[in-house]
Amino acid sequence: MDRFLNFELHQHIALRRIIQGLIILGIFVMAITPINHENDIFWQLRMGEEIVKNHYFPTHDIFSLPAYGEIWTLHEWLPSLTFYLIYQSLGPAALIFFKAIIISLTFALFLLLFNKIKANLYLSLLVLGVAVIVNTRGIWVVFPSIFEYLFLVLALFLLESYREKPRKTIAFFLCLLSFVWVNSHGSFFLLPGIVGAYLVGDILIRKLTKTWAWYKPDGPSFSNKERWWLFIVVIVSLSAPMMTPNGFLTYLYPFRITFGKFTPYVSEYRSFWALWKWNWSDYILSFTLILMIGLWLTFLINLKRLHARDLILGVSFTILALFTIRHIAIFALVALFLIVRYTTFWFGEYRGIFRRSLKKDLVVIALVVCVVFYYKTKIVSFGFKMTEDGYPKAAAELINASGLEGNMFNHYNYGGYLIWKMPDYKVFIDGRLEMYQGKAGEDYITILSGSSGYKDLLEKYKINFFIMNAGEKIVELLVNDSEWKYVYNDRQYVVFVKNSPKNSDFLSKNWSSQKQEAFQEDFQASLRRAMAEDYHREGVEALRSGNTTAALSNFEAVVKYDPLSVSAHLNLAQVEMDLDMFDEAQKEYEFILSNLDASNTAAKEGLEKMSQYLKLLK
Repeated sequence: MDRFLNFELHQHIALRRIIQGLIILGIFVMAITPINHENDIFWQLRMGEEIVKNHYFPTHDIFSLPAYGEIWTLHEWLPSLTFYLIYQSLGPAALIFFKAIIISLTFALFLLLFNKIKANLYLSLLVLGVAVIVNTRGIWVVFPSIFEYLFLVLALFLLESYREKPRKTIAFFLCLLSFVWVNSHGSFFLLPGIVGAYLVGDILIRKLTKTWAWYKPDGPSFSNKERWWLFIVVIVSLSAPMMTPNGFLTYLYPFRITFGKFTPYVSEYRSFWALWKWNWSDYILSFTLILMIGLWLTFLINLKRLHARDLILGVSFTILALFTIRHIAIFALVALFLIVRYTTFWFGEYRGIFRRSLKKDLVVIALVVCVVFYYKTKIVSFGFKMTEDGYPKAAAELINASGLEGNMFNHYNYGGYLIWKMPDYKVFIDGRLEMYQGKAGEDYITILSGSSGYKDLLEKYKINFFIMNAGEKIVELLVNDSEWKYVYNDRQYVVFVKNSPKNSDFLSKNWSSQKQEAFQEDFQASLRRAMAEDYHREGVEALRSGNTTAALSNFEAVVKYDPLSVSAHLNLAQVEMDLDMFDEAQKEYEFILSNLDASNTAAKEGLEKMSQYLKLLK
């Protein structure tokens, strides 16, 4: 009997390892994606190139026109150097392969962390699936943030190992991690915070257990000597920023980013509530809210066992996620770990609704294969290429080939790409947010929006050409300004060059009055379509909130800007009927049938319904 039980136990352990290995392999395959729309990887490569070729750390800006010479906090130099060496030696395929390894290692550590706290296999896999869903918002790209997630999980794993069996070697590895982290990502402050939570939480429970007899937190307490080692780790990790190229200025980086003047213009730094607005169609933010509720319900249910350490971690990371959506991924990892820690009390490996069996294990294996297959065939393609689709590639190549001199103005979204693509030019702005928190960021907003004084700024910075998104306000002004000539348009990006004698050779080859007139007509049509889409969006939002009056004015504007849109006239007619504006609604339906679509079923049904309703009123 004992031999049979031992065999069954070994079988369960082997299947657990197979399933977890298959999960990690699946995540690795999911992470093999082409490098595309990852703007910041380009300036990261360029920065790594500067370090390798010039043998120095550029602690002051060398890429930007308005911020040139400003202090540049090189908190990510180690990943940039790594990315460049891999890219230069082995190409983009190796870079993608390396990214997939780091991501897989992160989730492998996550599973090992669950194993360490003896979590139920099915529960841990369910939680891991949620972590993958939430983290797909930012973890699948080649960027230093992949190290942030890895270091976060590694720190939790080491601290749980220390909690299980305190050793000086673990404290040493945490100190070593602090030096690597502070030279890899701006979230270096998380390490002393997490270690501090373990230290302070342990001190608190000693006092709380003496005060409240009912309070019995999970796990043993540290001895005074063991707490001292954690205290040393906190001191070392707080001192680690001094071991960076910028020294003490590294301490200021998180504050410059968080409270900078330009930060509110960048969506990933906006608050959770500012972006979500109860929009359940945004599944990432919706999952995050559910996760927050789940975390605090778990804490509430387990109040008797709740460790002060976990409460501190829960509060801290919830605040971070609410403060800026950039921190949602790290919140998800910590929150899910804490949820599993306490739900393990309810669901053991062989009890409860998550009780394991061979049939369930096989179903899980099949499900993992199906999910990975669906993800790679329907959502994100498998690939080892670095593409430039979606970037102003042709516009940049036009300028590079022409040898056009002078300064450029570009959009924030692809400044990092232009740093890499146009090495002989300085960008006006790029994704290095810390560089644009002062006057440079304000000037960028002024020019981009065509606000008062933008022409003076163009003179101040001696702007000679624009590479710009076609739909920006400044483009509308440039189109009608004789000082600027349109020379290129690919429906997404446009290039304008200053009409000056030094540009005469370039303009003679790339500009004509017919070309300018054709673009002006096309641009005005595009502008009208864009305005119609904006008003339509606002009209739909007004209907959802029950404000039919606002919906009416918005749909009237849609018809004005896009008079040939059948859907615009149908929406307007429906709102007019809701407001008992029957004559106006009838005219809209008749206009559709007479001028736009004589066989339109919706218009015919609308007229019929209105006719029946008017008969009932009589």
